[in-house]
Amino acid sequence: MGRNSSISIIKQSGVIRKKLKERIKELGLTNGDVYRDANARGLFIDRAGLGRLLNGHQKSIPSEEAILWLCTRYGVSISLSVGFDEYDEEKQINKLKKIFPNKWELKEISDEG
Repeated sequence: MGRNSSISIIKQSGVIRKKLKERIKELGLTNGDVYRDANARGLFIDRAGLGRLLNGHQKSIPSEEAILWLCTRYGVSISLSVGFDEYDEEKQINKLKKIFPNKWELKEISDEG
């Protein structure tokens, strides 16, 4: 991840993309139909970005807000569950390595600033 990048659970969720794509197909809509509807209702999204979103690409896709709008529009519910995992130091460090590849290793830090 870049220095100014942030994690977006919504934008990075393969499940959300899959469900949104399934629902659009189930409704017999094309990406063009979705694009036109969104823009007609005031959600201005990039047509190519919509295609990238639905085809699993990570870069240059609609914003998290736009994805939430699309999910709401087409009846794809999203819920976030927060709880505790059983704590295991090694397991948690391995998760950090995967999620934050450049921010998991201990570095020497002085108290002097």
